[in-house]
Amino acid sequence: MGGVCYWNMNRKLFRLLFLLSFTFVFSCRNAFVEGLNPSTEALDLNSCLYYLSRASGAKGISRYCNHSGSEIVIPNENIIEFDLASISNRIVYLIRANGNDEIWMAEISGNGKEKVHSCLDEKCGNVVVSPDGSSVYFSQMSEQAALLMVDISNDSLKTISNIAVDWIDISPDGSYLRFHERQSGYLRILSTNDYAHKFSIPADIDLIGEWSSDYRKFVIGERNAQGILNVTAYSEISAEKLGKEELFNLSQGLQYYNPIFASENTFFVLMRGGLKDNTKQIVKIDRHGDQLSLISRTAFYDHSSLQWNERDGILAFQQFDPTSSESVPQIATWDQKSGDISVIAQNAVQPQWLN
Repeated sequence: MGGVCYWNMNRKLFRLLFLLSFTFVFSCRNAFVEGLNPSTEALDLNSCLYYLSRASGAKGISRYCNHSGSEIVIPNENIIEFDLASISNRIVYLIRANGNDEIWMAEISGNGKEKVHSCLDEKCGNVVVSPDGSSVYFSQMSEQAALLMVDISNDSLKTISNIAVDWIDISPDGSYLRFHERQSGYLRILSTNDYAHKFSIPADIDLIGEWSSDYRKFVIGERNAQGILNVTAYSEISAEKLGKEELFNLSQGLQYYNPIFASENTFFVLMRGGLKDNTKQIVKIDRHGDQLSLISRTAFYDHSSLQWNERDGILAFQQFDPTSSESVPQIATWDQKSGDISVIAQNAVQPQWLN
């Protein structure tokens, strides 16, 4: 009897140990799988770079996050542009299919898609969203050209300006709206509180800089009298003080484009060495226009679409090899700390940080 009891006890103990080991292995497997597929809540979204993928089988809005790689957020081959709402974590995008333009909004994860506006027989473009996601601005590009705004809270449409607009931008804090008039060539700055006019200046789109980190100023370039060739000077515009401060003049043959603030007193710019140079390189300059460092390292690549993540010290950009018929646009990043340049996506455009 004692031997039977001993055998029964050992058998029960064996079964218990087996179940515990199985539970441990299964739990570890789940933890490993969850590590490979992190949820949106687990991601540091401010370190994720969003872009428009044109790659076969992966067309749509994608994002690249350091610890999880690239993933497609909104798969749709008909998306032609998008913008991010940094405060409300929303995506607004323009779909063009079968001759119709539609503006849609979704959560940053790609869920909760909803149509914001149907352009019907009109062509729409230059879609931007306010940081809190409450307003969507876009241009209507037809005989009835206009700058329009959709109020998401009550689904109403408001006309901001009855004029052809080919570029729109909103400050990261949502205080100011900038837009470029195609016919007059003027950059207009409005207050988003009442859309009252604040400031105007002649401008070319490729010379308009991004907002500073305090959201109150930006840098803008000027061309020569003919307005088609040399970039001659750069100035800093204060939207708050409604003023203009001249920064530096450029020597003949040296061209800077689309400056963005790297810090309070330094900028990243696209540089072209002369009018016959068909590529733009990325350089860092100071407030006097003097070059501090060369960022890009491939002279035959043309660079564009600079996007700076000041918190992480990473510059994102688009590059393309115009000397090769097989070249496709790439999204790449430069790490300020290590100096490394990494290509993160092939056949991709429009890089954009959430912050």
